[in-house]
Amino acid sequence: MIRGRVLFVGLLSCAVGWQVWLEETIHGLSAAGLAGMAVGLVLVIAAMPLQVSALQRAAAILVVFTPQFLAAHTLRDQLAIWKELPGGAELLSSAANLFGLDSAANGGVVIAHDGNVLVEYRPSLTRMSAFPLLMVLVGIVGTAVAIPLARTGAVLVRWAALLIGYGALRILGLVLARADLSVQGLEVSPWFTLLSWLPALALVPPVLELRPPSARRPSAAVAALALGLCWTLAISWEDPGRAKLGRVLVDDSHGDWERTDLPFDTQEFGRQAAYSYGNFFELLGWHYDARRWSQGPLTAEALEDVDVLILKTPTTPFLAQEVEAIEAYVRRGGGLFMIGDHTDLFGMTTFLNAVSSRFGLALRPDDTFDLVTGSTTRWAAPSWGAHPIARLVPEFEFETSATIVATGGTQLPIVGAALGSEWADYNNPGFFGNIQLDTRDDLGFFPQLATRHVGSGRVALVADSTPFSNFSLFFPGRSELVLATVQFLNRESTPLRHLGWLAALGALAALGACLRLYGGWVTAVSLVGGVALGTGAATLAASSVTLPAPKVRVPTVAFDLAVSRAPFPPGLITDAQYDLHGFDTLVVATQRLGLRPTFSRDLSQAFQSADVVVLTHPSRPLSAEEEEELVRYLSGGGRLLVLDGLIEPGAGTASLLEPFGLRLHRQPERPAAEQVTPDAEGVKYRFTRPLQTVLGGFPVLTDDEGRALYAEAEIGKGRVGVLAESATVSRGALGNRFYDTPTEEQRESYHTVFLMFRHLLEESP
Repeated sequence: MIRGRVLFVGLLSCAVGWQVWLEETIHGLSAAGLAGMAVGLVLVIAAMPLQVSALQRAAAILVVFTPQFLAAHTLRDQLAIWKELPGGAELLSSAANLFGLDSAANGGVVIAHDGNVLVEYRPSLTRMSAFPLLMVLVGIVGTAVAIPLARTGAVLVRWAALLIGYGALRILGLVLARADLSVQGLEVSPWFTLLSWLPALALVPPVLELRPPSARRPSAAVAALALGLCWTLAISWEDPGRAKLGRVLVDDSHGDWERTDLPFDTQEFGRQAAYSYGNFFELLGWHYDARRWSQGPLTAEALEDVDVLILKTPTTPFLAQEVEAIEAYVRRGGGLFMIGDHTDLFGMTTFLNAVSSRFGLALRPDDTFDLVTGSTTRWAAPSWGAHPIARLVPEFEFETSATIVATGGTQLPIVGAALGSEWADYNNPGFFGNIQLDTRDDLGFFPQLATRHVGSGRVALVADSTPFSNFSLFFPGRSELVLATVQFLNRESTPLRHLGWLAALGALAALGACLRLYGGWVTAVSLVGGVALGTGAATLAASSVTLPAPKVRVPTVAFDLAVSRAPFPPGLITDAQYDLHGFDTLVVATQRLGLRPTFSRDLSQAFQSADVVVLTHPSRPLSAEEEEELVRYLSGGGRLLVLDGLIEPGAGTASLLEPFGLRLHRQPERPAAEQVTPDAEGVKYRFTRPLQTVLGGFPVLTDDEGRALYAEAEIGKGRVGVLAESATVSRGALGNRFYDTPTEEQRESYHTVFLMFRHLLEESP
């Protein structure tokens, strides 16, 4: 017999471990998640009968762990789509009234009168602990496959009933006791989840009886192989499709927000220039046959020779005939890329949903925030089962994201984790709420990029437009996401798009067979083998989508992240700590010169692909191999720009510059000073401050006394430039990159940037 309560604690520990690992409500605790899984698996082994051999125990662990692995990834996506239990608020309100808490339900929210306080509580599936509950159920199913249980069906039904029943009592008890748990921070705590589920031990059967062992059947191996293969394909398969011609049309006819036709150059500054899509349109033009549409309503004729249509941040509504034309265009094989934003700002959500709802997608009028930091949210590509788009985007930081309402059959390239979602507050600027988790807010997993197949066409909806504005587009992941999404949409769907649904049905049939058949260790090996086969097939299909090669050559500037020490703060961060040594505005300034900025964590790669490599406050000397690559890069015509300064000077700057006859020289400067109140005796005052200049090379910018502040040296066909004081081109000198209109002094700092890059890129005489 199996010790039921030990098994329950083990499966619960595994479930919470997976919840922490996938970061449903908290991030940064990966080690704790792994530890929870490890402890859980040890307890699962301890729950098994003593007569079970070591080989059987190892097989059982595989058969329990593998379905939990697949289920965890399945639940991440499904709980992002299905956020609430239909009628859950009404049921909870009725139960609370029975226990004397005066309450009512409205719009999925329980409104309770608790003493002198009115509490609004959203009983979402995350608050109901749906993830750990379902993971425990998957664990008991895996146990039943690994070790034959007596009356398997009855056992599974009993466990499901007791877990669902306890889950209902748990959420009711929490509401009755403390409906403000979100304010206390307990709802995001995995320890609270674990402890609040332990009382269910009282309901768990102490033992699970085993049925007499039967002969292993070869068909059990086939069933397990099919289960692993089909389940993997059901959650990770994407139709590779057929490539189209890459004709892209960007709609500019539905409002003035994020226009593509405004200049972003050395003359035009201010919010409107920064908050536009000029560089977005240029990026598309570098890789596709891109056109903009601004001639009035979209028509069937306008979409005839279009492979991908992009609708972005509409601030005026689509006509009914436009919606019909767009739907017909998609169904006959067109690709549709929709870009929305938060809180129904300027009516964008309402207007875009009129189109997206035709395809089973919609934006919520909400905004999101990180449950841990309360700031913008960061996403990293999953290590397994990534969508074709996600495979090409290693990281992405959202800035003002909404969330997506999706229906079954939707693929989610990006699922936000550890997110709080709050409804728009139209009393506040930008319609944001208070950016903290309240009882009315939702939390957990949310779709932030969703795709669907519609007829022979494809649609994609992303819930944040700000990362693609001029001031953000070329920070890590942003341009990659644009190109990867357009590449995915630039493929016509084939009948293989139905394979995921067929695989899901096959997985259910195979699971039923596995519960009836006993295969021992053969089942374990076959199950893992099926997952491996499915992973290989899905990866091969996903690899059909690759980032496009540019049609034209665009000069690139690679900002180094491997050796450089200075930060490039992403997102809408206005922290003053970055004023003197944050260089995000410098990155955007290079775009005004027609350059394409990139970020590189590999110096070798930067030397191979970039026209200019920028090192900011080098933190270490280059290795011998890196020095050789640098010399080859410069000799072949490459350009290197080194920025350093008095604030946190780079430890590797001196050794980097020495081979090129350049060095930074620090010396005291002693300017005169005067009292605010004049001294009657005419006493003179003087103080000392440090000054850093460049020695060697040829000076390009000097101070009043002829000392070089920026200098260059010719190296073969290439050139090295050195700026003595990096604060000259910092955020403090240039202003922030997204709102400010530069002052006259900041414009002069921009002139310094433009001069450096123009001079550095000049052909050598």
